[in-house]
Amino acid sequence: MAVFTVEVKGLAELERTLNQIPDDLAKRSLKEATKAGGEVFRQEMRSRIHNVSGKLFRSIQNTVRQTGPGEITATVGPKGRWAQAVALWLEKGTKAHDVRIKDKKTLARGGVMYGAVIHHPGAKPKEFIIAGFDAGKDDALKVFVEELVTFFARLGK
Repeated sequence: MAVFTVEVKGLAELERTLNQIPDDLAKRSLKEATKAGGEVFRQEMRSRIHNVSGKLFRSIQNTVRQTGPGEITATVGPKGRWAQAVALWLEKGTKAHDVRIKDKKTLARGGVMYGAVIHHPGAKPKEFIIAGFDAGKDDALKVFVEELVTFFARLGK
């Protein structure tokens, strides 16, 4: 799966503010802002996939964790091996290929009998991860900053 990094530079005022408050509040503010920014990407990705069974849709998660001192990371995308495989097939498409039945002698679906081997014509790519990232990156940054401003405003009350 592709990994994207959004690094915000030039926010010296934010850094000074974070250095002036206790570490636990600084960490909490960054976690909340990162979670909110990651949620933008999650919604963008979800809006771009079909929802046939809902499994892939539900598997797209936004997980936030501290990865180093003063470093918070949001990981957004499908969770679980099955969901990651399906996401890759959708994102990149598949080539034409044969599907061989392992446990049964024939493949049947909806009352239609096929054979021990069927030919799948392949699938065109339906980018939802990269497209979701591209569509959401500006909004995610805005939401991140707005969440920090809101957090500090709550502290001032």
